[in-house]
Amino acid sequence: KRFLATFSHELRAPLNAIVGFSEILTADIYDLPAEKVRDFMKNINFSGKHLQGLINDILDLSKIEAGKMELHVEAHPVSFFMENVSRVMQAAVQEQNIRLDFDVSPEIDQLVVAQTRFKQILVNLVSNAIKYSHAGGRVLVKVRRFVNEIEFSVVDDGVGIKPEDMPRLFHAFQQARNGKNQKEGTGLGLVITKKLIELHGGQITVDSE
Repeated sequence: KRFLATFSHELRAPLNAIVGFSEILTADIYDLPAEKVRDFMKNINFSGKHLQGLINDILDLSKIEAGKMELHVEAHPVSFFMENVSRVMQAAVQEQNIRLDFDVSPEIDQLVVAQTRFKQILVNLVSNAIKYSHAGGRVLVKVRRFVNEIEFSVVDDGVGIKPEDMPRLFHAFQQARNGKNQKEGTGLGLVITKKLIELHGGQITVDSE
C-alpha cells in the first residue's frame, strides 16, 4: 500500500504541473507576458521529461521483475562507454561545475556486456554522484581488473550518506536524504541499476563517509 501511494504521488506531481500550466496557457496565453509564457513552457517541458523518465523506469523495473528483461551481450571497447557517459552527462557537469574524470587500467580494452543497459548503469551511478557533489567538486570513474573480474567504482566528494540511510538505497521510493535534509528523485534509479548489474552476473556495494 505504501509503495502504491508513493507511486501515485510521483506520477501525479509532474502530471498536475503539466495540466495546470497548460490550462493557464490555453485560457490566458494572449494576456500573459512573453517571459511568463516561456517560463510556463519550460515547466511543462521539465515536468514532461520527468514523467517520461519515471514511466521508463517503472517499465524497466516491471520487465526485470517479470523476468522478461533480455540482455544482448557483446564485446564493446571500454572507451565507447567512457565517451558516451561524458556526452550524456556534459550538461549536468557544466551546471553543477563538476569535474568528471576517468581512470581506466590500460590492460582493459573491451567489456562483454549489453551495450544499452551497461551504459544505463554507468549513467545512473555517475548522475547520482554529480547530483550529490559540491559545486567545484570531482567525480572519478575508476576501472580495474581483479583476477577474472572487472570493478567499476564511481567516487564523489559530496556530503556522503548517513549510516541509517544506507539500507534505503536499493529500495524503490526509499531515497536517502541530501545535505539539506531533503528527499530527491524516486529511488528507482539505483534499484534498476542493482538489478541490471545482477543480470550481468555482478554485484554492487556502497561505501560512504
